[in-house]
Amino acid sequence: MDTITIGSKAERSGMIMPLVATIVVFIFLIGIAMLKIGFGSRFIAARTSSEITARTAADAGLASAIHLMNGTWDREPFSVTPTPLQNTRATYSYTVTNGPNFTIRSTGIADQISRAVFAMTWATSFWSYAIAVENNITFGQKIVIDVWDPEGTHTDFAPTIATNSTEEGAVTLKPNSELPGDVVVGPGGNPESVIEVQPNSDIQGDTYAADTAIDFPDVIVPSDLTRTDWPEDPCWPVLITEGRYAYNSPITIPNSKTLRISGDVVMYVAGNIDIRQGATLSIEEDSSLSLYLGGSFITGQNSEVINQTLDATKLLMYGTATCTSIQIKNSGDFYGAVYAPSADMRIYNSGATYGAFTGYSFDMKNSSEFHYDARLLDMDPSNVPSFFMVQRWWERGDEGI
Repeated sequence: MDTITIGSKAERSGMIMPLVATIVVFIFLIGIAMLKIGFGSRFIAARTSSEITARTAADAGLASAIHLMNGTWDREPFSVTPTPLQNTRATYSYTVTNGPNFTIRSTGIADQISRAVFAMTWATSFWSYAIAVENNITFGQKIVIDVWDPEGTHTDFAPTIATNSTEEGAVTLKPNSELPGDVVVGPGGNPESVIEVQPNSDIQGDTYAADTAIDFPDVIVPSDLTRTDWPEDPCWPVLITEGRYAYNSPITIPNSKTLRISGDVVMYVAGNIDIRQGATLSIEEDSSLSLYLGGSFITGQNSEVINQTLDATKLLMYGTATCTSIQIKNSGDFYGAVYAPSADMRIYNSGATYGAFTGYSFDMKNSSEFHYDARLLDMDPSNVPSFFMVQRWWERGDEGI
């Protein structure tokens, strides 16, 4: 039998070593490639994280600017230097410039990555809402809500009602009531649980949660009012003529008596205004009343607030922080706009209500008519309680600083 010999041991080793070396080099190259892929992935992940953080910081700056603008801002341009974003490695800064509208440029920076967001804002009155409150809104049975547009300039407008609340049933429509516009609930709220629509009632607009809560600024009483005391036993009827007054005490209109307003009157009352049974507060034609309330505004049975102008913009009521209740039991139609962020507002009118209401809560009793006065949309926001809304938004990213 023949024997086949495959070289010596040394020869076999010489053949294997190059193969092993090739395999080692191949594994080494694969390792280098894997390391490069891993490093690249980590780099991309780190950069993406920085971009997200920078964008978050920019958004936080934008929110901060809007918050300051809706505070005691004097409507002059301003800037905020880099400010740390809490619990992150990022900072934000922003500038607010004016023009036809106000523009915000907010920049967020994280790990030398920056993101810039821009917003064009516009000022709008709180009375652009038909009703806006911090807490509950309740409409009784058979409530009719619509828009009254005597000048025909807002024919397509549908009134919006809004609450900051996210509690179940915070907005309630009792049977046979109808809302033609949108209903907005507090941020994070579920409209299906926050809004309770009882049988035969309907919301024709959309229902949704707001992005941010409504910030209701406090009412500031004008400082240029002439201070005086209300007479202890005035001779009725009392006539207040054009001027700017601050009364240091409550005002009571006794049963069946009348307080008349003639001309353009600005008036602050430190205490309550109590309009007793059958009494009247009357605003004459070609007149107006801007009424600042240091206490509550309460009307008795069969009393009446008569606005002879038939224009809600001619009766503006402002409730300070100590005004906690506004109760209107009008025997006739009521024309006026109310801004009282601390007040529970209750409407018991036997007549119709024309205007808009902003407060802590709102309750309209059964079988009432509520007509949003569209002329409130045209008021100068710089002269009435107002806030800034984002009209247009855009973004820009920069490579490095």
